Amino acid sequence: MLHSLIYYKQVSQKFLFIMTKKCLLFALFAMFSGLVLFSCKDKNDPDGGNKIDPSTIAEANLVAYFPFDSDGSDKKGHSVTPKNVNASDFVKGQRGNAYKGKKGSGFIYSLPANDPIAKAKGITFAMWLNSPAPVAGSPVLCQLNGTTGDWDMPGSFTLQFQDAEQLIDTVGFKLFQFNMTTEWKGQWSGLFSSKFFPANKWFHFVAMYDESTSTYKAYANGNLVWKEVRYSGPDPENGSPQPLLGGMSLPGDVNKLYIGAWWKLLEGQDADEWAQYFVGMLDELRIYNKGLTDNEVKALFDAEVSQLND
Repeated sequence: MLHSLIYYKQVSQKFLFIMTKKCLLFALFAMFSGLVLFSCKDKNDPDGGNKIDPSTIAEANLVAYFPFDSDGSDKKGHSVTPKNVNASDFVKGQRGNAYKGKKGSGFIYSLPANDPIAKAKGITFAMWLNSPAPVAGSPVLCQLNGTTGDWDMPGSFTLQFQDAEQLIDTVGFKLFQFNMTTEWKGQWSGLFSSKFFPANKWFHFVAMYDESTSTYKAYANGNLVWKEVRYSGPDPENGSPQPLLGGMSLPGDVNKLYIGAWWKLLEGQDADEWAQYFVGMLDELRIYNKGLTDNEVKALFDAEVSQLND
């Protein structure tokens, strides 16, 4: 009987030792896992819920960011001059508030010398967009100014609507750049529209010039829906084959970025009838100084979706 009690005591002590050790290891594991999860959450998900900060996508190339929550400020530091913009122009958007454009309003941003936007070889505009259709004229969404030679061109790089491409339930666009390194300086993209650019509905819109492939591209909700290669002369089908355009070379006097209207309107100058103001809603506008890859565009869209208003 005594031997049985001693054996039982030894087994019990050994069992308690093993369980204590396992509990300690489990506690250490849980604590370590918590630290790892906390560190990840602290970087991308401060509020929990699998949120991803969109600004961490292609972060090194993000050169301007306009959340439009209560004003037109750029989180990357470009100074802004609002034109006829007031508090009522910021309404509920996809994340926080959005800018609701109107006739006579927009923003002018100053670009210092050697600014990464003005010196960009490629460029990407990414945003949430909600626009009525058909759009009157050709309102500008984003535009870089600069010398355009003897032509009355709409700027050195422009993303604008195009009324000729509008349908009753979709919107159409045009990309244009004025490249200083080629004799044929009007490398405009032509016009593009898609059923994936719906009118009066929010969609995530990305438009770019990809310097690595000399290609204009447009995406809707993370998916490529249009592209067109650009050359350093007239399109090959209209003449002798030309080399690819390559990296952008914008005029040296590019010093302003315009949002919401053609530059002449925002500068108080006379403008052609086709030049109109953007009157839709614009949210979470980001500008990159390169053409994003397909994977980066998809990752950006996924991140943006994780941040949508409840």
